[in-house]
Amino acid sequence: MLLQKFIDVMNEYNRIQLEYREKCKDRITRQLLITGRQTNNEEVEEMLESGNPTIFTQGIITDTQQAKQSLADIQARHADIIKLENSIREMHDMFIDMTILIENQGETINRI
Repeated sequence: MLLQKFIDVMNEYNRIQLEYREKCKDRITRQLLITGRQTNNEEVEEMLESGNPTIFTQGIITDTQQAKQSLADIQARHADIIKLENSIREMHDMFIDMTILIENQGETINRI
């Protein structure tokens, strides 16, 4: 009687433990899908056994680093465009000054 009760309790414990493991496995799979990582069953089992939380943040950190690099590239391009714009503006001003000088000198040459 006592032995049978112990066996029943152990069987129930094993069943609940397997259910919990499956729920954890499902949760890990969903979280990996959210982070954009594709995994197979063996990898999910390995993650479940290791209990390592960095597997979820690894993709986010990589994406953040890529975003920062893209931002730095865009800012550098923007700075180059501003320099180019300033150079063109300066060149335009020089042409306007040259036009004024030529007009003034043209009037002087016509008087001579």
